[in-house]
Amino acid sequence: MQWTTRDVGAPIAMVGTTPGGPYPITANGATSTYLRSDMCGGIAATYGYFNPGTFNAATIRGLAPSTTYYYTYGAAAACPLALTSAHLRVRSRANGGCAGCTA
Repeated sequence: MQWTTRDVGAPIAMVGTTPGGPYPITANGATSTYLRSDMCGGIAATYGYFNPGTFNAATIRGLAPSTTYYYTYGAAAACPLALTSAHLRVRSRANGGCAGCTA
């Protein structure tokens, strides 16, 4: 899963089969971004530059087929855990993969 945040943190995604938790499946994520200096120049590197924030990504593994999962994500380093998402729902496909997300 991927999401963006304003600040850099320690991204974490959490998944479970019960609405609102608990979320026993967790995955630590990675962050990236780009800076004004990464742009090709011209307008893109001057007044046309827009700070994109931080891109976060975490890979959830080990999900069972044909199962509805509930997930949330946020920053693990915050105390208490700072979740930036609502509790969302996704159903895995019978043959693997994601069948789509709903809020």
